[in-house]
Amino acid sequence: MRIASRVSELSLHGCYLDMMNPFPMGTMVLVKIAAGDAFFEARSKIIYSQPNMGAGVGFLQIAPGSQAVLERWLDGAEKDDWVEKIDRRNKIHRAALESKIMSSAGTLKT
Repeated sequence: MRIASRVSELSLHGCYLDMMNPFPMGTMVLVKIAAGDAFFEARSKIIYSQPNMGAGVGFLQIAPGSQAVLERWLDGAEKDDWVEKIDRRNKIHRAALESKIMSSAGTLKT
């Protein structure tokens, strides 16, 4: 049986599969993830199942070559997250600075 689902919470040890009718806990599955021209495959096990939501999956045996793909994806996600955090922090500082400037401008007598 082949079922397509959205993957989230990807890590070195597993992921979360968004699906309306997840497999029961303990079910053995073959997880295949493709993004662009990169491909990942691992024999896996359903660790927990949430009806109408999805399932947590633990990777048991990662296919040769797939470990490197997974690590590249995670490194890229970590860099993207770092850039997003820096950008968010800069926006907060910029907003605080603009607020301070506006407050100062309001107290100026002309």
